[in-house]
Amino acid sequence: MIVEIQALDPKLSQEELRKMIPAEKLQSLSGKGILQAYIVAQEGTSRPRVLGETNQILRWPRAVIRRIKEVLKVGTKFFINHGKDNSHEGRREIGEALVSEIKEISGNLSTIVIGHFPDKDAVKDMDVCSMEADINVSRDDQSLVNDIENISAIALGSSRETSPAFAGAQRLATIQCFGDQNQHDDQSSRKEIPVTFEEVRKAVKEMNIFPMQLFTIEEIKSDRKLAPIFEESEKLKLQVESGKRELEDVKKKSEESIKSSQKTTAKVRLKELLPEGLTKKQTDFIMESFDPETLQDLGDDGLKSYIGEAQKEFTRVAKLFNVDESGSSDGGERKDETSSDDKKKDPVEAAMDELLAKAQ
Repeated sequence: MIVEIQALDPKLSQEELRKMIPAEKLQSLSGKGILQAYIVAQEGTSRPRVLGETNQILRWPRAVIRRIKEVLKVGTKFFINHGKDNSHEGRREIGEALVSEIKEISGNLSTIVIGHFPDKDAVKDMDVCSMEADINVSRDDQSLVNDIENISAIALGSSRETSPAFAGAQRLATIQCFGDQNQHDDQSSRKEIPVTFEEVRKAVKEMNIFPMQLFTIEEIKSDRKLAPIFEESEKLKLQVESGKRELEDVKKKSEESIKSSQKTTAKVRLKELLPEGLTKKQTDFIMESFDPETLQDLGDDGLKSYIGEAQKEFTRVAKLFNVDESGSSDGGERKDETSSDDKKKDPVEAAMDELLAKAQ
């Protein structure tokens, strides 16, 4: 069965189109005509013209759409409209296929062909793509395409004159092969058409380009609208840093003031915190040993901790001089006859006198 399958193609960005073609091929075509992309077949149904038969609806499964990419050869010729029996004789050749790809479009698997056309004017209105192919249909279901054996050519036409077999398709993309084609033009007759801002903006969006890929941070900061925002941000940053320093200074001065106040009242507070039951000697020892400059914590907890440590130190000293904690000495033999001056002596002093006497 030989069929003509017409299709218009949905939009395809120029960047996507370029990526489908090998870089070296693009380079070799620089300055030579135009590239255009078309859908030649799409998953779903079509209404092709079957040569020698009445038109019928054909169903195209995904497997056959993939198969078309394998069958469609590089170099397959493009013609304007179809010839009788799809013969190439007498038909004007306007281009050739460069590459074919498979792509999901609007939820349907599609076969895309990209063609090179030396004369761009010849194809500028050609928005209908129709492949000429030999296909096989199922024996049980004559509307189901199960294979495609050969694609002999691709015909182009205008949608103003004919309808596509695959309904609802639109043109994919067109690329001018810029380069050497203008080298031989009359330089005086050439005119440069400036690119509009909207075209640049659209291209940036389509190519998913971010500002940092185009500009440095310094260039972005110098933008007339963004510059005030960056300046305000820098000011706020400096204010925050200054505020932090001021807060640290206030905190430090506050701590010093609290410490100074605690030192002034520490001795009074220490006496108030002394536990009941202490002897006079213990009390005197604790109070006389106290130096607020040596304590980090002059709060109640710190003072209570000092009292506990001072009591331990008093016990240690008392044992060292053989004096019980009440203040009396039990070292050596106790004499019954003691002078009134000896009775009045400090127990620690008395113990020291005894030690000196023994040393003599």
